[in-house]
Amino acid sequence: MTNFKLNLNKQALQINKAAHYKWEGGAAAHEGVTLQDGTQLPGYQWADITHQRVKLPELMADQIAGSNSLTEAFEKTAEALAQEYKETLAQAPVGTPFDYKAIAESTQLTLE
Repeated sequence: MTNFKLNLNKQALQINKAAHYKWEGGAAAHEGVTLQDGTQLPGYQWADITHQRVKLPELMADQIAGSNSLTEAFEKTAEALAQEYKETLAQAPVGTPFDYKAIAESTQLTLE
């Protein structure tokens, strides 16, 4: 899990919430695997690609502008990021041994 802090107007804001993302079969498909016979199946690191593409502080600031509370803004940000992961998964290379469409559909977000 990655932790992010948002600084607005030079005030550090902390939200006592966590977002956990889970994908069925995701670890192997993300990192790649080596089979017992030595065959390597490369992964597609959609989380890293998404984090490079999406500017989380800007995404959070946009959600704060349309929310009634920081908690609501955090939850909306987490949901928007889940959608961004799905969009990145939709762009996964074709012809890999992993079913990235099924992985995208299995995306689970838990807020604590």
